[in-house]
Amino acid sequence: MSDRISVVIPVYNAARHLAEAIESVLRQTLPVLEIIVVDDGSTDQSVEVAKRFGEPVRVLQQANNGAAGARNLGIQHARGDYLSFLDADDLWPDRKLEWQMRALNTPPYPQVVYGMAEEFYSEDLDDTRRRSIRPLKSTQAAQVAGAMLISLENFHRVGLFRSELRVAENVEWFIRAREKQLTQVVIPEVVLKRRIHSSNSGLSNSKEEYLQVIRESLDRRSAKKQQ
Repeated sequence: MSDRISVVIPVYNAARHLAEAIESVLRQTLPVLEIIVVDDGSTDQSVEVAKRFGEPVRVLQQANNGAAGARNLGIQHARGDYLSFLDADDLWPDRKLEWQMRALNTPPYPQVVYGMAEEFYSEDLDDTRRRSIRPLKSTQAAQVAGAMLISLENFHRVGLFRSELRVAENVEWFIRAREKQLTQVVIPEVVLKRRIHSSNSGLSNSKEEYLQVIRESLDRRSAKKQQ
């Protein structure tokens, strides 16, 4: 298998940050085959920003269906052997893919590689608004799409993201990967820089989706024991 990597970036009204996200992929020390930007029904200039880059950036468009549905569309058009993801308002360190590909090819040869994440405040947040959101978290293990590198083959063993979920799709996919017994490692390097701003979906106070996917996992486990 070659090192051909497809990167999928879902975007919804993130024109002000999208160029930085794309540039952080283009700066990777391990070049990518393609960057698939999936516009999720944006009403701002997101599509125009993405199209300015030309190759290797490809732009797909769909009616608004959420980040999970946008990622799924990108996956279905991916031509690489490996998949990685980045949200349009986040960034990658320059050696992200290099570090993770090395981990995939080093014993114990994991099937999924994650890494660490660090947070930073968006430049448009003043001190008052920063305090009203929450303090930045320290560097932490990130088992989310933006910190993942996986082969296309292994990704499809787990299946696509659940598009009806709006905040818990990463957790739900991770649970299914564990149930499929995909081996994984979390490398110590920071592979994701997460931008904190007032509209982060992950800052939602709603816990219902998270509780839902946990209940579903417990139900599957119980059903399996009864077989």
